[in-house]
Amino acid sequence: FYFLWHGQHGSTRIIDNSKIVSEHPEAVTSEEAWYAAGGGDVNEFHYWGEPLLGYYSASDEWIYRKHVQMLTDAAVDFIVIDTTNAFTYSEPAKKLISVWYEFMLQGYNVPKIAYYTNSYSAHTINRIYDEIYNNADLRAKYPELDKLWFYMNGKPMIVGNEYDGEI
Repeated sequence: FYFLWHGQHGSTRIIDNSKIVSEHPEAVTSEEAWYAAGGGDVNEFHYWGEPLLGYYSASDEWIYRKHVQMLTDAAVDFIVIDTTNAFTYSEPAKKLISVWYEFMLQGYNVPKIAYYTNSYSAHTINRIYDEIYNNADLRAKYPELDKLWFYMNGKPMIVGNEYDGEI
């Protein structure tokens, strides 16, 4: 899975579960203890540990360059962008695409791109299709964009729920 949420929801607060629990073991005993130790609310984003490249923002192009280099070196076939919370993260995705595309044109076998949805799956899939896959500006800027997608049965893969309560 590939996550584009870093720094995308307006909060600059770093909430690292591993650090909180190691510094305040009592944090796991109650909700009050969790908050007192610096833990965040259910809707705040939390880390399970500090990322290899530090706490970064998904708007940092250098991160995509380093990731594509490491993933290509490791011969990773594809990444699956996590949009399970119904946010499409289209701006960071476009930045990732620009870097992946540049590397692809230089002859690197970059990991292909797929998406995974969950909450409001049908709506999220339609937004991803409109904002990314069928975006006229992206297609004009990157004429070989389709070469970046991970295909299953001849179609770009987007994982979704058959039924998630939408009508």
